[in-house]
Amino acid sequence: MDIRTKAFRAERLSNPLDEAVKLRDMSILEMVRAAVFHQEVTLAFQPIFGRKNPKQPSFYESLIRVLDETGRIIPAAQFLPFVQHGEIARELDRLALKLSLERLVKHPNLCLSVNMSARSIGYRPWMDTLNNALRVYPDINKRLILEISEGSVVEMPELVADFMPDLQNRGVSFCLDDYGSQHTSFKILYDRYFEFVKLDGSYTQRVHESQEKQILANTVATMLGRLGIHSVATKVESELEARMMRSLGFSYLQGFYFSAPTVSPPWDPVQPSPTMA
Repeated sequence: MDIRTKAFRAERLSNPLDEAVKLRDMSILEMVRAAVFHQEVTLAFQPIFGRKNPKQPSFYESLIRVLDETGRIIPAAQFLPFVQHGEIARELDRLALKLSLERLVKHPNLCLSVNMSARSIGYRPWMDTLNNALRVYPDINKRLILEISEGSVVEMPELVADFMPDLQNRGVSFCLDDYGSQHTSFKILYDRYFEFVKLDGSYTQRVHESQEKQILANTVATMLGRLGIHSVATKVESELEARMMRSLGFSYLQGFYFSAPTVSPPWDPVQPSPTMA
């Protein structure tokens, strides 16, 4: 056996953990691909509460979930990192939009924030799903909020900027998610005309123990208020955090302190209830 053959075999045998990780990643990808093909997906909903009425949700964020072969619900954190840059991700965006629009049609008092990526803008099936729904059901436009992450806006700024005005003229609102996570400038706020901005959840976590976080969060909330933009504090997980973010000026609050995402929201009790993964 020559030296190169020995080295090759040694490299293969020395990293069994890497091989296990690759097999796991491939398994997750195949599971998601099968779920999308068979449309075995569902939505979870997390309420968002206004500062003035902390007991009654102002609107909900809809979150895509896939079902594995046993019917268990797989949380997004367990599969999105493996599919977020491929064709499957764009189809997941389309299915999330389709299911959300169906809920808006069914429940005339419901307002939903639907996650999307800039990659969806150039995906014809996604655009057709949106435009067809707005044409047939024009009353849902003012109850639809399209939520785009800061990272997605930074990645394709011109595409997003060209996309937003037409839909805003038709009554659809936009929310910038994860603001502050990319260390971008304030310019992103007045260039894109978002109606809502969600501050990255890292600023909320244990904010009552950090004067620096309090100063930064208050600066953002004050600035957004003066720009006429609704501010949303995310990942609120305790009463102390909720109280602090309210005092810092945030218009809305969202997080596990109020409610975890659920597939059986109070306004839609007749929902399938697969077991959680």
